[in-house]
Amino acid sequence: MRLHRNRSIGSLFSDVGVLADAIGLAREAGDVTVWLNGTTDVVCSDVGSAPNLSAEYLLGTYGIGTQVADIRQDLLVFRNERCAGAIVF
Repeated sequence: MRLHRNRSIGSLFSDVGVLADAIGLAREAGDVTVWLNGTTDVVCSDVGSAPNLSAEYLLGTYGIGTQVADIRQDLLVFRNERCAGAIVF
């Protein structure tokens, strides 16, 4: 079943493993685009339904061949770059 519409899958500050697993499940039906919605919500949809995004919000596009470990690594890099100066409580 394809997503077809934008779906929040968690916060950028959520457990990275849980987020990566959710993206991994979503991409099993086809390619998905994952982005940050302007706050800390991580959102995904199938590639054809994703809005036009500026590079600063785009986390990546993942297909069925993408390993969950690679998705997890992308999330860690994005979070570290995006939130380097943030204080998380």
